[in-house]
Amino acid sequence: RARREAEQVALKLKEAELEAQRRREAEEEAERERVRREMEEAEARRREAEEAQEAERRRLRAEAEEDAERRRREAAEAAAAAEAERRRREAEAEEAERRRREAEEAERRRREAEEAERRRREAEEAERKRREAEEAERKRREAEEAEEAERRRREAEEAERRRKEAEEAERRRREEEEAERRPNAGGR
Repeated sequence: RARREAEQVALKLKEAELEAQRRREAEEEAERERVRREMEEAEARRREAEEAQEAERRRLRAEAEEDAERRRREAAEAAAAAEAERRRREAEAEEAERRRREAEEAERRRREAEEAERRRREAEEAERKRREAEEAERKRREAEEAEEAERRRREAEEAERRRKEAEEAERRRREEEEAERRPNAGGR
């Protein structure tokens, strides 16, 4: 009996040891399972964090591309506006140059017209003076001719007077001669 009791005690101890071992194994398994779950969860969180980072990187890259595209558009618009402004200024400068040339041309024509008018007036004045000089010369010649005619008339009158005086003297001389001869002839 004592031996059976001893065997039963030993069996119970063995069973208790086995139970304790099973519990330890079960606890170890549970610990391993907990560690595995934690590792899985950590891995899942790491993947989520990576995916979030990748999404953030994509968002930032898209924003940067949008910014770059916007800047390119703005630069293109600014360049187009600058080109339009340059063309406008060029057109304004060309228009101003055209107006300046037209003004110069108008001024040149005005001066030419003034010069032509001045020359026309000078020619008219010269023609008037020439006609006046011709008229004065004609009057001078007419006066000279009138003087000459008057002189010739007076000379002719004087010659006629002298001729008459000479005739009269000749007549008187003949008469005197005749008178002288008559008494002489009577005396003879």
